[in-house]
Amino acid sequence: MASAMASIDDEKIGFREVLEYIKYTLSTVVTLGFFGLILYAISSGYAALDGHPVLLLIIFFVVVVLLAYLEGLQVAIMALIDVNRSSFRHLPRAYNNHRLANANHGLNVQRFMVGRQFFVVFVVFLGAQLTTYSELKIDWLPNFLYVLIIQTGMPGVLFVLSFGQLMPQLVASTHPVTFMNLRGS
Repeated sequence: MASAMASIDDEKIGFREVLEYIKYTLSTVVTLGFFGLILYAISSGYAALDGHPVLLLIIFFVVVVLLAYLEGLQVAIMALIDVNRSSFRHLPRAYNNHRLANANHGLNVQRFMVGRQFFVVFVVFLGAQLTTYSELKIDWLPNFLYVLIIQTGMPGVLFVLSFGQLMPQLVASTHPVTFMNLRGS
């Protein structure tokens, strides 16, 4: 009886592993497909923002990186707000960023949050202009998918959300000192 239960559990684990593999494969294919669509659409001049495609691609990557810094630094600063910075004195950027953020009895944290929010709104609107393609035509795509994916800017939303917001927040939550020590922080 116990061996029968163990084999059933092994089958369930195997089925779960297969589902996980399918999920990861599908999400990777969708992410790479959306990234390819973004690169193609911007380089072909379909972005709502006018400009040379190379300049628009550079702006897109700068926007995503700036958003990543803004999101990660918010999490890192909040995680380290009550931490004694002498424990990471050997990391000069992190030490100085922590000292600067916590100066004026926490008032600088509030100032950072206000400035960060301004830049987040700016970056998101700029990113939307670069990842919305109302002139791009894909004839083989059903109309409801065309509207859902192309006209709404869904590839840009998912790319910016994944790489510009969630990933840096997760990294900063587990390694806040390292994130504050990054160049450009």
